[in-house]
Amino acid sequence: MLIPTGLLRHASPADLLFGQREVPSAAKTVARIAVATLLISGLCLVLSSPAKAGDWDVTVGAGATYGPEYPGADEYSISPLPYVDVTWRDRLFLRSEQGLGGYVINWAEREDSLIEGLSVGLSVRPSESRDEDDDNRLDGLGDIDLSAEVGLFATLEVGFLEFGAELYQDVGNGHEGLRGEVSTGVGHQLTERLSVGAETFLQFGDGQYLESFFGVTGRQAARSRFGRYDAGAGLYGAGVSLSSRYQLTESWSLLGFVEYSRLVGDAADSPIVENEGAVEVGGFIAYRF
Repeated sequence: MLIPTGLLRHASPADLLFGQREVPSAAKTVARIAVATLLISGLCLVLSSPAKAGDWDVTVGAGATYGPEYPGADEYSISPLPYVDVTWRDRLFLRSEQGLGGYVINWAEREDSLIEGLSVGLSVRPSESRDEDDDNRLDGLGDIDLSAEVGLFATLEVGFLEFGAELYQDVGNGHEGLRGEVSTGVGHQLTERLSVGAETFLQFGDGQYLESFFGVTGRQAARSRFGRYDAGAGLYGAGVSLSSRYQLTESWSLLGFVEYSRLVGDAADSPIVENEGAVEVGGFIAYRF
């Protein structure tokens, strides 16, 4: 995919790692250790190597997205967002959607092979969140706090196709669940300045993730307009996205995307959901140093 879609809000690393007051479970403790190891390892790599101009690939910008107030909402809103894509020596990165991470494997095209590229890595990123004040329909359901997710991702390029997979666990006190996505995409350079891409994706989550965003507990039922509803683990979403990049100058570019997604299974049947289908669009202007 040419540009990230479904861009996330950001929080400081200190808040994400150390801002929770409750005693974490063993799984969260292990995940937080992995996050801390990633951050410390990345810092050590950067500090231990002489800085060179060619080591860095930096693109920053700003724009906005227009999409539902929350997954399943009928109301839409505009969200201003930064665009960040920073890479150091093809080992470490900081990106708007993927967060802060590094590559365990980052192979370019191999001779006499159909494989154009393979990358596997680890990253920590802000989690999805939801505020009760986002929509009157959420009254009584409480907030799903912004937290941090840590996980693995992989991409495989075979000819003109790119296959992707990711799996992320909340390590704070946000949705506290595990969620993942698998995707297939294509990209094409239409002209010297214009490139386009398309991607299809499937999203899945464990019971904790689905319960957080689509379930209604007994306590929530007593405070809201909804009856109790249990959302089980499994596939919860599918969609397709189209993206484009137009190179204005050697440094400046315009980026845009449009995405259609649809809730399925227990997520679609949730009483919280007003609209199973959703469209999200976004546009950004970016500068590459």
